[in-house]
Amino acid sequence: MTDTRYEELRRMFDARRRDIQRDLDTKLRDTRANADGERVSGGLDAADTSVAALQQDVGLSLIEMRAQALRQIDDAIARLSSGAYGCCVECECDIPRKRLEALPFAVRCRDCEAATENTRRSRLLAQRQIGSTCWLDTTPRD
Repeated sequence: MTDTRYEELRRMFDARRRDIQRDLDTKLRDTRANADGERVSGGLDAADTSVAALQQDVGLSLIEMRAQALRQIDDAIARLSSGAYGCCVECECDIPRKRLEALPFAVRCRDCEAATENTRRSRLLAQRQIGSTCWLDTTPRD
């Protein structure tokens, strides 16, 4: 990787990290303010309480997504600094530049990512099947 490309990527990651961190800080501050406000206003009916809980859940999900994005950026910066950026963590082949342009945080080449996703789907399906059989009551009734 050229020094120019390295610097370009580093600037992009740093800028993206600052943007996400700023957004995350705002979302956390807003979530805390909303939670404090809800505790103060005690006269909410069931519908208002349900809507408030749903909004809080959505807000927390957005915070989790932003935190995950920060972790991906930090990982990408670490790989960039160590010289491992652009190398697949599974097969150790180069990740195509077009893939990295589309997904700058990619850690796997397309084939390895597809295999990983298939494994995840298989495990999730197996867990769901196991979970659904736990609910079956097979004990005989008198």
